[in-house]
Parts: sequence; C-alpha cells; structure tokens
Amino acid sequence: MRSCFACPWLKRHFSLVLGLKRFLLSGLEKLRHRSFAPGRRSGSTVAVVGSPEESWASSRRTRASMQGNRSRDTRPELALRRAVHRLGLRYRVASRPLPEVRRTADLVFTRVRVAVFLDGCFWHGCAAHHTVSKSNSVYWGEKVARNRARDQDTDRRLLDAGWVVLRIWEHEDPQAAAQRVKAVVLERRRRLDESVNRVESALGTASRPSAGGQRGGQAKQPAQDPPGQLCTTAEPNRQAITPEPKPHGA
Repeated sequence: MRSCFACPWLKRHFSLVLGLKRFLLSGLEKLRHRSFAPGRRSGSTVAVVGSPEESWASSRRTRASMQGNRSRDTRPELALRRAVHRLGLRYRVASRPLPEVRRTADLVFTRVRVAVFLDGCFWHGCAAHHTVSKSNSVYWGEKVARNRARDQDTDRRLLDAGWVVLRIWEHEDPQAAAQRVKAVVLERRRRLDESVNRVESALGTASRPSAGGQRGGQAKQPAQDPPGQLCTTAEPNRQAITPEPKPHGA
C-alpha cells in the first residue's frame, strides 16, 4: 500500500492541510461550547451561570431566577386570557397599541382602542404585595421606580391617542378582571356604534331635499371619538385618571 506522502501535492502542502484541520476542529469546539454551556440558550448573549465577573446578579440563584422569568405567557396572563375568551371577546396578544411606540400590552382590542396591561406585583410596585428585596435592594428599588415611571408614560401616550388603558394586578381574580374588561369593551363598542349612527344620519339628512326644493343645510359635524380613559382596579390606592372632555365643535 502506498503511503500518503507518495502524492507530491499532499507532501508539499501537508502543513497547510494540517493547519486547516486544526482550525476547523477548534471552531466546532467553540460552537459546541457556546450552544450547550449551562445557563446559556442557543444564540443568546447571556453569560454562563457561575461567572460572577460577567454578571451583575448577586448570586447564582438570583441569576437563575432572573433567567427563568418570562416576558409573556405567564400563569396570570394565561388565566386572564382564558377568562376573557370565555366571555366571547377576541383580542390580540402581546401587541403594540401604537406601532411607533415600543410599549406592548398584554391584551389589545384594536377596533375599540382598549389596551389591557397585567402588572406584576413585584415588578410594578403593588402597594399590597410588593416586597423589598433583601439583597441588592438599592438596585431593585430603582428598577421598580423606573417601571412605574414607564407605566405612567405609557398611559399618557395612549390617552393622548384616544385609547382606554385598563391595568390589572396579577393578584386579582381573573374572572372578576375579565368582567371588568368586558364592561369596558362593550361600553366602547356602544359609543363607537352611536358615533357611526350619528355620522350616517347626518350624511342621510344632507342628501335628502328640503321642503323648499333645495338640498338640506350643512351636514352635522361628525361626532368626535370619546376621549381616552385610564381604567384601574377598584382598590382605593389606585384612582382612575380621566382627561377633561373637549367640547364639540371647539
């Protein structure tokens, strides 16, 4: 059997082939380590658990708990969505009420402009159930304060755009919360239908000839959309914020 070195080309470029082999093997090893390292999901940029120099978490347990938190489809969200769905309402899940603003609502009723947010008691500072973290309390206090400020800014943006904002705590009963959502949505539908009927009536009056043989006078001004409202829970520590209604024809 002839030796592999009998091939003149392979003998001449043996060092090049060997270097290429080592390069490919090292690349595969790095890729395998990156994809299956503990505490890291494939394709993410999260550091490996147990590397304190790469994480701001105070302990491995804290970091593992943070990595296990979901941004959507939590148990309270699923319970609320099922309860609302049983009442015959249909909605969008984890959608942006205002596409140009990076704020996501848990349930969105686009036609009647109702946005429902399910707030976590810890993350949004519930007065009844929020607990102060024993470790790294300064960081978590500032984090919750930023979340509350962001919530207020989100409410203001949606109110200015004519939306109704409904905020529900995760500790509330999902059945009772679903009834509140249904009441708000049906009320908005009623107002929207009345506005459409007034516009159609005004257009029909303008198209019919008057008693003098001439067309009717100027058409009535279409009714304005109802102003945005912020509907909160019935707890005494959360008050409803409703902007002052603008007079028609102003």
